[in-house]
Amino acid sequence: MFGHPDASLDEGVLMPISRRLFLSAAGATTALAATPLLASCSPGRSTGYAPLPDVDLGGEDVDESFLNLLVRLNDEIVLDTEESAADFLEGNPNARSTVREIKRVVSAYVRPESDHHESNALIEVADSLMTHLESLQNTSGLFDSGNNLDSPPDSCFSLIDMTIIERILVSLDEGEDFEALRDRNAELAQSVASGIVVGGAHTTNHRWEIVGALLEADALWPDDALKERAEEWLAEGIDVYDDGQFSERSTQYSSEVVKPSLIRVAHRLEDQSALDMVRDNLRVTALITDDSGTVETVHSRRQDQDRIRPDWWHLLQYREFAIRDQNAEFSWYAHRIVEEQDPGIAIFLGEVLAFPGLAGVLPDPEEPQIETETHLPDSGLLIRRDDSTGRRSTLTLFAGSDYHEHQTIASGLSTNPTFLRYKSGAAELSSVRLAPEF
Repeated sequence: MFGHPDASLDEGVLMPISRRLFLSAAGATTALAATPLLASCSPGRSTGYAPLPDVDLGGEDVDESFLNLLVRLNDEIVLDTEESAADFLEGNPNARSTVREIKRVVSAYVRPESDHHESNALIEVADSLMTHLESLQNTSGLFDSGNNLDSPPDSCFSLIDMTIIERILVSLDEGEDFEALRDRNAELAQSVASGIVVGGAHTTNHRWEIVGALLEADALWPDDALKERAEEWLAEGIDVYDDGQFSERSTQYSSEVVKPSLIRVAHRLEDQSALDMVRDNLRVTALITDDSGTVETVHSRRQDQDRIRPDWWHLLQYREFAIRDQNAEFSWYAHRIVEEQDPGIAIFLGEVLAFPGLAGVLPDPEEPQIETETHLPDSGLLIRRDDSTGRRSTLTLFAGSDYHEHQTIASGLSTNPTFLRYKSGAAELSSVRLAPEF
């Protein structure tokens, strides 16, 4: 189908796909189909690790425009009255949604730039939300998430936010009104962590979310069992291809989960090799992101293989490695994402407050040179770009489906029948599919 409603042949936007081009594309996808076996990498205590430079959020070395934007966007959606909190709780939100709202509330409370700075109303809101969160905990210590009952990995998403809440609140003076909330948060987080220690996972990326959550909890509330369990998971080896893609080849369900998790591993175990894997995946993510900021998903093995996913979810990794490596191209991606001011990036305020180094000043941005061809052989993906006509044309070829081997459709398998996409200017042929029967 053609995606842009304003495109027309008269405008010269659409470029016809000839029989020769179609057949050459089909031949290329056949050549792509042989996918090598997965390489497994185990993070170790490699040398060369250094933390991000420390940043004083009230000092001169902070990116004020970035921080202020996050505060403003957070203010626009934070639950700032008891009525708004009651409306939210009426829908019986799950643990992950609830703790995320608590994180928004405490982030607004502590920032002087916020319209809700030190608002007594936020204290009442946070108390109501925490009471609901506590009521959701099962006797196992874990939370449910939809059909995932007593789920260790889904509980990890909540635990991570609880560790961020602790890091934000620890900056407040003793005797502050949030002291009781901090105590409740710490008690709940430790009991959740205990449940995660004895639990398992139901997708590959969840292992690294578990590891990151346990290490973060151990850093705040030391418990040998947490670190020991994390190291047991790490001994399995990170499932990553030589081309930098994680085994699920998914931006939403893999890269967006594994990259932050491996950064936590690097921080807590002082492990440079974990950072190297994140950097490699971030480079690949940039290579498969189009001009509109959409990350290619056709090769994914998860539910996002037929979805559109924006690249703003990778903002903090772009910022971290722009600062770490003084990387001008990563800085360009971070600047572009911020310039779009998608309201979704408000979700990152809490993490920036917990880890102020992420708010450091970026190096001067430099727009990346166009890669005429991006070939990810381990994923069966080839992207060719051409600017010779004065507008960007992009041909995407995919031949990494798992269907021929497994003959079924399931989460964890690549089964999208699309083998070709084509874009020229504002016009898009979003899917050419090959099926043996109709």
